[in-house]
Amino acid sequence: IDGKTVYDYLIENTDPETFNFIVDTCWCEFAGVDSASLIERLGKRAMVIHFKDMDENSKNDKMPVFKEIGYGCLNWDKIFDACEKSGTLYAVVEQDDCNGRNPFDSLKDSFDYLDYGIRIDSGLFPEVTFENSPMEVELVIKK
Repeated sequence: IDGKTVYDYLIENTDPETFNFIVDTCWCEFAGVDSASLIERLGKRAMVIHFKDMDENSKNDKMPVFKEIGYGCLNWDKIFDACEKSGTLYAVVEQDDCNGRNPFDSLKDSFDYLDYGIRIDSGLFPEVTFENSPMEVELVIKK
């Protein structure tokens, strides 16, 4: 729109007090957008982050190959820092495709990485719940 991305347009033309964003780390990175920089740019408007990782070798494919958190190519230290600076309230671990693995095994690998990577009890995201729907299993991490 007028030489701007839709994200830029929404950021500039919506009320920061009433319009927030859900940033999907994998899809941002797959599109060539640094997710940590976007989270920082959005600040408190980045209330919810979809933590999702992808295989480095799929960056030039039509679709990313999804990986468990910490097993792909995203810079999680940078993403965690951006979430902390922005005051992100929730992170939802999603993996659109477990590549034939049991979804609970994939979720456990992501949880184990997050528990080590951000030390869930550190205060960044101290509350963890699992949510299960007919379509997916999610790990919800709350502030």
